[in-house]
Amino acid sequence: YHQAPQGPPGTTAMPLQRPAPVAEKQPVAQPQPVPVVKAPIPSEHQPMVKVFADLLARCQQAASNAMMKRKGEDSAKRLEALRDSIRQNVVSPPVLAGLHKMSHAAANRDYIAALQEHTAVISTNNFSQISTYMTGLKTLLQMAQQLHL
Repeated sequence: YHQAPQGPPGTTAMPLQRPAPVAEKQPVAQPQPVPVVKAPIPSEHQPMVKVFADLLARCQQAASNAMMKRKGEDSAKRLEALRDSIRQNVVSPPVLAGLHKMSHAAANRDYIAALQEHTAVISTNNFSQISTYMTGLKTLLQMAQQLHL
């Protein structure tokens, strides 16, 4: 014979209830990110892109302080924006012509001429469309000049 627990007179005590077990959440399998396959850079622009990439690598290698390293990292991101714009064929012919002139001057280590061409490009084209990568190129050319590369 089992007697239910009793509370104060006039009340009926409820038997103790255990909380329902909480189901443990199983980790949801995250889908693996699909690698982004970027279109190749058109062959006529590959030498220009290579000049800027090589200059960036030299600057990053020669950068000895934190500020220069940050400038190099920022320039790397901005150069990637330039490569993406070239791949997507959204860079206007006048800007491309200026970029080729800049890269030619940079390849010859004539950073003053490259910066002058940079100024010409940004002053004669829609700056809002080219500002992302042109800012990075200016920083890159200035770094190369400061580092005497």
